[in-house]
Amino acid sequence: MKKNNIDKANVAKTVGITGSSSGVGSTTAQEFAKKGYQIILAARGENCLQKAANECRNLGATVFYKSIDMELPKRSKI
Repeated sequence: MKKNNIDKANVAKTVGITGSSSGVGSTTAQEFAKKGYQIILAARGENCLQKAANECRNLGATVFYKSIDMELPKRSKI
């Protein structure tokens, strides 16, 4: 993953997608890639996330990705 190399001239055409390693998230990322967006992908599974990033790159997109768990912490009961 490249760090801090987002094309600032195209920041209006940048999209971030969570849950992007498979299913709807991956398909959504591919659709944005086809339209020339820079894409930031986030998901838990590193291997599937790399695959999704490569699929978008093969469609011509600049892609940044981070394996991360976006789950909210459990709330304590009062």
